[in-house]
Amino acid sequence: MTPAQFDHLRAIDAHLTKLLDIAAKRTPGEWESLGIEHSNCLRLFAGNNYLGAIGNSDAERAAIQDDAAFIASCAGNAEAGWRLIRQEIEDWFLVFDTTNHEHLDYPALNLILAAFPLELIEA
Repeated sequence: MTPAQFDHLRAIDAHLTKLLDIAAKRTPGEWESLGIEHSNCLRLFAGNNYLGAIGNSDAERAAIQDDAAFIASCAGNAEAGWRLIRQEIEDWFLVFDTTNHEHLDYPALNLILAAFPLELIEA
């Protein structure tokens, strides 16, 4: 594990912390059903959370509604995955410090580093 990889893991941890903080504010509990409000455009809500609006096309509204329902149904699982990854990173930092561990190979952390490239988390 190089110093750059340690920095990358810290950035991933901070990124996931930020996502979980946002999720805690926007998704108190399970996402259940989507409320749909019709007007000249379709506005989507999950509980009291506004998800966005789309145009007038019936096909466009149906596709976005399906996409939003899928995303909402995945929210709890995504949050659980983020918490698991953060715990894995935290456990690693508890065991090892950031100096002279270039010889260590920890497959799970390598997978985490690959799954969260810096371009994704610094955007």
